[in-house]
Amino acid sequence: MKKNLIFFIHVLFSLPIYSQVGINTATPLATLDVTGNPSSPSITDGIIAPRITLAELTIKNSAYGTSQNGTIIYVTTINGTPLGDTQDINTPGYYYHDGTKWNSIGKNIYTADGTLTGNRAVTMSANTLAFTGSATNAFSIDGTTLSVDASNNRTGFGTATPNNTVEINSGTASASGLRLSQINNATAPSPGQPIGVNANGDIVTVNFPVGTELVSVATTDKPTGDDTNYTNSQLSINVPIGKYSLETFLIYTSGGLNDIKVKLLLNSGTMQGSGYWLAPNNGNSNTDETDIDMTLHDFFSYDFIGGGDGVSQLVLTLKGFLNVTAAGTITLQFGNNGNVILQPDAILRQNSWLKLTKLN
Repeated sequence: MKKNLIFFIHVLFSLPIYSQVGINTATPLATLDVTGNPSSPSITDGIIAPRITLAELTIKNSAYGTSQNGTIIYVTTINGTPLGDTQDINTPGYYYHDGTKWNSIGKNIYTADGTLTGNRAVTMSANTLAFTGSATNAFSIDGTTLSVDASNNRTGFGTATPNNTVEINSGTASASGLRLSQINNATAPSPGQPIGVNANGDIVTVNFPVGTELVSVATTDKPTGDDTNYTNSQLSINVPIGKYSLETFLIYTSGGLNDIKVKLLLNSGTMQGSGYWLAPNNGNSNTDETDIDMTLHDFFSYDFIGGGDGVSQLVLTLKGFLNVTAAGTITLQFGNNGNVILQPDAILRQNSWLKLTKLN
């Protein structure tokens, strides 16, 4: 009887099986359907995959290939050096084989680090992407290239420890690392309070203290035999509101004009608060030393003009006081023949200067 039973079992398991297999169920719904025992607290439910250490699995690298695609195991211990098929195994857990190597199951950027294998793009359309954090270096790119301090609401460029809302550290002495591109082609902004850099390197608005000297110097000279019209026939200084003493020393080539007109402009060339005086001449462009009353224009309390070379070059000096009621650009221009216009041929020679000194 025993021999017959063994023969029957042998024949049974030798036949091909095409049906589904159920464990704890008579009606399996898949190739393998395992049903738990929810009514039996003492019985543990679940399926345990083969458990193996990293070192043991690494020895088996040559056994796995495309035929084992989809194989699942559980690595219990990281006790060796990942290499070959196990190169990406760095923590205990479930792994599956893709025919080439083992890959973690259930790991993503929220639970484990990763490496991009190619270029990726995020198409956001009308959606938003937001990051929240509370760490001092909550978000960074390549260490210090960009660092966001979410704890203090600061952003650092070139530093991972910004000390202000925005801090730029170029890493190079005497270089700020900040450049404003295309500024030469931009429309000039409306006049405002000047900015500067304090002892900490912060960009701040400037309130010039009493005694501060603002100087504009003409350094371009007209070459001999060059009849090109130059645009340096004016001097300009950006100034905030306040009272100033004004001094000028101008070596001026008039181009043989019969008379000279100097115009002081406030607010980048507008007519607001402008005044001018017309220098007399003796018919040959030689102007004698003359006192000129400018009190009606509220610009100068005293000024004078000195004679030049008798032909075309004049030395012009002005001294007086200026009350700036709106921050802007103070510009000294030259005109002729009663027209308050800039004369391109009026060249400021080297070492000419315009200086304002803050009084209050």
